[in-house]
Amino acid sequence: MKKEQAKKDLLNQFVLAIDDVGKYSELGVFLSSYQEKLTKNQLKGIEIPRFTDGVSKVVRKSHQGVPKSVTKLISMINNRGILNGFGLGLRML
Repeated sequence: MKKEQAKKDLLNQFVLAIDDVGKYSELGVFLSSYQEKLTKNQLKGIEIPRFTDGVSKVVRKSHQGVPKSVTKLISMINNRGILNGFGLGLRML
């Protein structure tokens, strides 16, 4: 039950972040693709650091600001990865 609530909270945070950056902005499209992965239970393992790196890449490329909702989303996803046993050590490879 707790896991389902965490997933629901994460999906809600995706909605807030996408609304803040704009659904059709480059970052909004990127976030939407990862929201879909979460819905299909595909947001795990190597996808977690790819998400963080992808957000950074899109923000640098588009010179778009990062709202607090996106920062919170990144934090929630990183926390999810750590709690699921996917540590930060793999990022060093």
